[in-house]
Amino acid sequence: MANQAENKPTRSRKSKLVAGVGVFAAILLAFIFLSLKINVYVTKIVVPRGDFGGHDNHVYWHTTIAGTEFWVPDSYDLNRSPPRRISDDITLTATFPDFGPDIDRALPARGDFQRQIRILFGDPKLYRPIADSVERSLGFSHATVNSGQEFGYTHWTQPADHRGAIDEFWVAYDNNKATAIIRCSPANEGTHPQCRYDFESNGFHYWLGYARTQLPHSKEIATKAIALIESFKIKPTEKDAIIKER
Repeated sequence: MANQAENKPTRSRKSKLVAGVGVFAAILLAFIFLSLKINVYVTKIVVPRGDFGGHDNHVYWHTTIAGTEFWVPDSYDLNRSPPRRISDDITLTATFPDFGPDIDRALPARGDFQRQIRILFGDPKLYRPIADSVERSLGFSHATVNSGQEFGYTHWTQPADHRGAIDEFWVAYDNNKATAIIRCSPANEGTHPQCRYDFESNGFHYWLGYARTQLPHSKEIATKAIALIESFKIKPTEKDAIIKER
């Protein structure tokens, strides 16, 4: 009986020791788990990506288009489409008239759609030649009426007795060869009719999307879009630059 009494404190101490170790282990595991969650959250804030929020001005996406390297700031809401490995194209968003990034997609939120410019550029081999595209578009829409020059382009429309969808085109020519085409939704179609501008420059195909209200500024938009893309050929040199492969 005396031995049993003497063993009771020993067992009690062991039980307390085991319980203490268990509590410590639980606290340690909880701390590790919480740390991992915090790290993931901070990573998403510091280096955001995708279409769902702000961007880090020091993050650049490195990509190669038609054999040429580009470093595109993440703030331009870069998207790659489609995901080919060698020759590809990319789409980004800029603002008119300064062609800075539309950070956090603030323009649509403010209803300022007319300032938003979508720029797609890529390998011309992925697209139909401009002259062929113009011939097919005008022929398919029966746009046979040359309405003269407008905004520096030849304005093609459909005959007055045309039935069906109303299409308009503005075409640029060089020595009678089509070099660019602008297609626009009818001015009275929807709340925000759009234009699409296709052309080639410096070995790349450009596809620009913008509000029809910006149609008179088409040449300026094209010139600034080219200058913007050309600026992405320069590799960033700042010390805090973060370069991601795309």
